[in-house]
Amino acid sequence: MTRQTRTTSPPRYVDRTVFGTPEHVANVLRSTMDNGRLVAATAPRPVVNMPGAVMLRMRLHQPTPGTVHSPRIVTARTIAAPLPRRWRRRAAVVTAVSVLSLAVLAGVAYLVWLAVQALIAALPLLIGAALALYVLSRFLTRAGVCCPGMHCSGCKH
Repeated sequence: MTRQTRTTSPPRYVDRTVFGTPEHVANVLRSTMDNGRLVAATAPRPVVNMPGAVMLRMRLHQPTPGTVHSPRIVTARTIAAPLPRRWRRRAAVVTAVSVLSLAVLAGVAYLVWLAVQALIAALPLLIGAALALYVLSRFLTRAGVCCPGMHCSGCKH
């Protein structure tokens, strides 16, 4: 007679951080112990920005689909575990790149503003130089039969 052994998948765990008043945290801890989901828990610690509140980290068995648990677990707020380190690193990189690109954009805008101000300051000089070149070109070009103003060797007078 052959014997078949049954293999099971490894258990899945969920880390949760619970914080609230000591009574609420005790109720959550008691209900998870009653459900048989509690694997491990840390000692309660005071929360920095919430006077009179405590924080507790728990490791729970992940429930199988269709399992009904005690409604007492919702008496305190539960939050998921903190984001992994790679997300924090990615957020830091995105922030650094956006700040750097905004700084470069501000620098280019400042240089364009300086160029426009220099052009406005030199505009009368540029208009005067263009007018002088126009008048000089009219005097030196030949108009009709005779050259007005200065004579050249090709006009024969």
